[in-house]
Amino acid sequence: MVKYLLKKYGMTQKAFAQKMYDEEFKGKPEDKIENILKGKVRKYYEEVCLENQIFVKAENKESVATFVKNNGGSIVGMIRYEVGEGMQKREENFAEEVAKQMQGN
Repeated sequence: MVKYLLKKYGMTQKAFAQKMYDEEFKGKPEDKIENILKGKVRKYYEEVCLENQIFVKAENKESVATFVKNNGGSIVGMIRYEVGEGMQKREENFAEEVAKQMQGN
């Protein structure tokens, strides 16, 4: 199972060994450590991959992939926006703005 995780998620043996001997895993059996690591990897992919994320409008907390599949759609592309990306801050003088409103413009 360990080799499967290493191959599937691109972890090196050194990284895996570091995780195993991390303070969090001391004294726990290897099968428990594997389950913890599986959970951490699954959580990471749920946060990062579009299809694994929880669809916000779904009533039963299903993933995006499941929601799209159940509603007869398909994902053909994706654009990722960072919060505030592409937004340009307007530089306006508050006093001038009030003066314009007072003049009726």
